[in-house]
Amino acid sequence: MTGAGFGGCTVSIVKDECIDSFIKNVSEAYLAKIGYKADFYVLSIGDGPAKLD
Repeated sequence: MTGAGFGGCTVSIVKDECIDSFIKNVSEAYLAKIGYKADFYVLSIGDGPAKLD
């Protein structure tokens, strides 16, 4: 869990091939429990810090 808002948020590490099912399952459970739609942001890992020229 992260954030201090009303619903908070999670940072979830999910295998690429499981992202769609993860979003589907969490969306359904969240809607049933909380009563409104969850938002998802799918990101990828970058190369990390680098020196700018």
